[in-house]
Amino acid sequence: MTARQLADRLKWDINIVSSQLNRLQQHGLVEKVQPAQGGRSAFQIGDRFFSIWYLMRASRRVRRKLTWMISFMQLFSDTNKSRFLAKKLNRNQKLYEF
Repeated sequence: MTARQLADRLKWDINIVSSQLNRLQQHGLVEKVQPAQGGRSAFQIGDRFFSIWYLMRASRRVRRKLTWMISFMQLFSDTNKSRFLAKKLNRNQKLYEF
């Protein structure tokens, strides 16, 4: 979302919105990104986990697409499985070392 879009939505002055976005960017809460179509810089939330939560909350279609991400995170959050996979990957890696 660009600063202009946010200002229009909030019905705030663009200078106030830009100033606040710059402060949030300095604290790492938002990131400045280049939109795919070119044009003005846009902002997105800096915390990826919040972004995932927001996308899943906002749309069922997007939620279905992100279920693989949840499965991946659940798999790697289990320490026993993580250790098992790390050992397995380590063994496989040694097979290919020269």
